[in-house]
Amino acid sequence: MFHMKQRALSLFIGLALLSALVVGCGGAAGTRGWAAPARAGDILLVSTGTRRLDGLNAQTRQQVWRFNDFWHIEDGSARKLRGIYGQPVVSDDGTVFFGDYNGYIYAFRPSEVKFQEFERDSDKPKAASLKLGGPVLGGVTLDPATGLLFVSAGESLYKLQSTQLAAKIANKDLDIEVARLFETGGEIWSQPLLANGNVYISSLDGNMYAIDQATGREVWRFTGERSLASTPALASDTLLVGGFDRRLHAVDLATGERKWSFEATDWVWSRPAIEGNSAYFGDFDGNVYSVNVTTGAATWSLALDKGAVRAAPVLSGGLLVVGTEDGWFVGIEPSSQAIRWQTKVDTAVTADLVVAEDGSVLIAPSSCVSLNDTDERVYYTGLDPATGVLRRALGPVC
Repeated sequence: MFHMKQRALSLFIGLALLSALVVGCGGAAGTRGWAAPARAGDILLVSTGTRRLDGLNAQTRQQVWRFNDFWHIEDGSARKLRGIYGQPVVSDDGTVFFGDYNGYIYAFRPSEVKFQEFERDSDKPKAASLKLGGPVLGGVTLDPATGLLFVSAGESLYKLQSTQLAAKIANKDLDIEVARLFETGGEIWSQPLLANGNVYISSLDGNMYAIDQATGREVWRFTGERSLASTPALASDTLLVGGFDRRLHAVDLATGERKWSFEATDWVWSRPAIEGNSAYFGDFDGNVYSVNVTTGAATWSLALDKGAVRAAPVLSGGLLVVGTEDGWFVGIEPSSQAIRWQTKVDTAVTADLVVAEDGSVLIAPSSCVSLNDTDERVYYTGLDPATGVLRRALGPVC
């Protein structure tokens, strides 16, 4: 009885929250997504808006291509993308893998793009697709050692061989072995985390699970007081996971035992940024916290009053960079909690921030915005962590 009530509650919370978030971003349920940007060689992969993944030159930020405009997908029902929620991943040979709200996993190679007119759509470079059993909200994780893809879709964790899906690009009829590794009691909004031969996921059923990568056996489960939505973060032998119980939980990596729980003032969804023995994260009240990873004691807290913090913050150049749902980026000095700069982009920031190789911060705001109150529309793809100065995409992104 408790399990059924918990399952129903997690489903209700999930649908209500997802609807609220996407309506707030100006779209119908499941259309926008909150995928973090990723790098594929000299290309920056950014979901710049509804139903699209853009490839930008990583140096100039000039738009190079758009998926799937430049590719042909054999499965007609997979051609109309919906929200991209998980960060794309890239294999050693440059193949890109990602999932969407329709429940498809896609594979394509940016190196195969051709800049020419085609008489038929089927003459374009090919992309592969594979339908799974639910919306891909947590995204995909690639194990580079084995080539295995782990995908959280709906309430299930799937496993498949990335090389098989990549081979389907050239052979649409190729059979792919897909294993439903584990099923939870609620939707999985977290990206799978790989460590110690296990896959770690959190679920809206209120549990975080350790699943054996090879067999799908449940190694342990940790139960929070309400739904767990954030992707677990690994700090040495400790997993940190946030939830709708307003807490950040520290869990022993090997046993699943609770080490401590820190209570915030509202939901904790942002994955913590970890440096040394400190973890930095935000909550839906717009507060930012620093806690001791060993003890769970608060080092400091700061009320930004700039909207909920959904996106994972990052540390770069000695500053903590935070994005908020009211469209603010804030640079905070961790030692003094001084705000060194703040920049507004006039659209929600729900995608995790990412530190680039040069130390700049990659961002994926929810939409294009007006430039200086003019009719010109721009999309921002990054910022300088020292100053907060924004960098825009070039070309017909908007």
